[in-house]
Amino acid sequence: MAGSIPGSSPGTAMTGKEDEEATAPMTPFETVEIDEMVAACAGGPGGGGPAGHPKVYLNLAPTGRVECPYCSRLFVNRAAARADDARRRGSPGERSRA
Repeated sequence: MAGSIPGSSPGTAMTGKEDEEATAPMTPFETVEIDEMVAACAGGPGGGGPAGHPKVYLNLAPTGRVECPYCSRLFVNRAAARADDARRRGSPGERSRA
């Protein structure tokens, strides 16, 4: 049948939950905390090779975090993460806006 999706029957629709899962942002596979603002990623634990990908250098500026476009590892700068946590908690030096 032209235009049908393999493994689906005609007239089958996604349920609300399936639709939400299909459109929800994917969570990172692994979060790596680092002290630098540039991360080097080569994929797997040993880097490179059959389980990895080409080595890439990723800039964490301006947010202090970046996701590898190959393996979806999330690199987070520790200092930026602490600042974000303090901001979310409403650190004592911060004024609330009304």
